[in-house]
Amino acid sequence: ISNYVMLELGQPTHTYDLNLVEGSILGVRLAKADEEIVTLDDQKRSLSEADMAIIDGNDTVIGVAGVMGGASTEINDNTTQIVVEAAIWDRLTTAKTARRLNLRSEASTRFERGVDPLGVERALERFCELAADICGATVADVSIVEDGAGHTAASVDVRPERVSMYLGHEISASDIKSLLDPIGYATTDGGNTLSVAIPSWRPDSSIE
Repeated sequence: ISNYVMLELGQPTHTYDLNLVEGSILGVRLAKADEEIVTLDDQKRSLSEADMAIIDGNDTVIGVAGVMGGASTEINDNTTQIVVEAAIWDRLTTAKTARRLNLRSEASTRFERGVDPLGVERALERFCELAADICGATVADVSIVEDGAGHTAASVDVRPERVSMYLGHEISASDIKSLLDPIGYATTDGGNTLSVAIPSWRPDSSIE
């Protein structure tokens, strides 16, 4: 189900066997130097103080944030309760950890490229919907949300004459608007300049 949600919505999620999570608590902190974890691929890995770790109630590392979960809390045939984690992890930190550990995953690739910061809860809801429909799961009526830095909506001023100069072809404000609006950018015509609101799912867009 996690893979399906990631392919459908672009948001990685991770599941833990709740009965194997000490204290039924998930926490986040920077790893300690040479702290170890056996990841889902059954490899023992040594972390550094630059890596972000998922921990349990005993402060034991049970996952490498944004990259891969740990084998100690893996879902198995005897699992009866799960907890689902959906998060946004820093792109640069994730990339450095994956490279240093030589541990590339589909999730780390997604986080490195940037995922929609406003799509986390939607992905969690979709996971629960599929778990109920496909597996007959009973979904808890509560979720825990911890906000980090949050998302700040961004907009960029775009000058049609500047765009025309770069393209080597004359393009008008109305042309730009007709191209951007259908793919999620909201444009407002201010005369000689367009104000373009950047969609939350386009971290690659930041300049004119």
